[in-house]
Amino acid sequence: MGAIANAATYDKWFKVADGDQDGRVTGGDAVTFFQRSGLPKEVLAKVWDLANSQRAGFLDRLAFHKAMDLISIAQSGQDITRLGGMEGQPHCVAVPTWQGCNNES
Repeated sequence: MGAIANAATYDKWFKVADGDQDGRVTGGDAVTFFQRSGLPKEVLAKVWDLANSQRAGFLDRLAFHKAMDLISIAQSGQDITRLGGMEGQPHCVAVPTWQGCNNES
């Protein structure tokens, strides 16, 4: 899937993850949504730290997209702790998979 198709999917998921529809995915929203990835909590905490690089306490749309790419990379077995914020990663990352969530929805 291309970056544009990923962005459209991520935008749909952002609306799902943003429980109160305020345009921000808070830590609580992220925990609820990210756990569906099946990744360990330690990995998801690192995803949050890397995606929330401005330390805003929430993810905006673009930071959420970054988190989705990081989750996909982690699901592929790569160690995201060595990515340093995704520099050098391919621009085209597979869409992550979610328990109880179809990748097209």
